[in-house]
Amino acid sequence: MQCPVCKQRASSLPRYALSLQGVSLRQSLLGLLKCEHCGALLRTVRYSNNLWFAAMAGLALLTIVVALFSVERLRSLGNLVVLLYWVLLVIIVIGIYVYGIWKAAILEQVTDVQESKPTIS
Repeated sequence: MQCPVCKQRASSLPRYALSLQGVSLRQSLLGLLKCEHCGALLRTVRYSNNLWFAAMAGLALLTIVVALFSVERLRSLGNLVVLLYWVLLVIIVIGIYVYGIWKAAILEQVTDVQESKPTIS
């Protein structure tokens, strides 16, 4: 994600995934963030098409992993191994999703916080 004001990376991946990115909780829920370089108030407008292609590829990969999953082989190692396998798989999928959203976000500068409120049509 590139800041439209200073043309630098607006937020690092850890900041994007683990913080409110310099705004209040209410503003964060509205999709707002502040650029970590220039401090401009930004809003996520949309995501590039690469994100959707990557999501479909990830879904296909997850389908293949589930289809080839051998329950008997892992079950012979114990229930804890099966549990850890699925927890690790879910963590990897969530991590890839968060990375994709962070990388593919297209931002615009917000001049007024009131204009960023979503409208219901």
